[in-house]
Amino acid sequence: NPVNSTGSTSGTSETTVAMKPEKLLQMARVKVHGLQSQPQLNGSDGQIRSYSPERDRYVVRVAYIDQEVFRSLPPEMQLEVSLHPAETRDISVSCNNIRIPVGTCVRLEGLEQHVQWNGKYGKITKWIDGGDGGGGRYEVRLSRQYAVLAKPQNVRL
Repeated sequence: NPVNSTGSTSGTSETTVAMKPEKLLQMARVKVHGLQSQPQLNGSDGQIRSYSPERDRYVVRVAYIDQEVFRSLPPEMQLEVSLHPAETRDISVSCNNIRIPVGTCVRLEGLEQHVQWNGKYGKITKWIDGGDGGGGRYEVRLSRQYAVLAKPQNVRL
């Protein structure tokens, strides 16, 4: 019989599985940003579907509208199609090509200046744009006293 949280056995067939938090992936909503190969998707809302640590890329599901077909539609239909697209598509993007919303819980990794915060969890409080040269940072609040600025590649969902 399974053992419950108090250590005693019960007559139920429930099973508890222990997992490390870094093995879980939030299916967070994100905004696609800075794509060069598919610029028509920039500004699109998407949902994280998976993450590949080997490739350091996220798979994001976005609404897809065939641009050639879209341009051939009358303006009133273009508005309807853009509001309610019939198709979705999964795209593979780097961490630099998504913006994670404020309030999302993230894990820090690969920090070089503040290595003591690697592996710690915090909440995104804002995005600080780096200007035309890129280089923006997330402000991640770890506690009331501590917040760090982290590059997109140092933040994991």
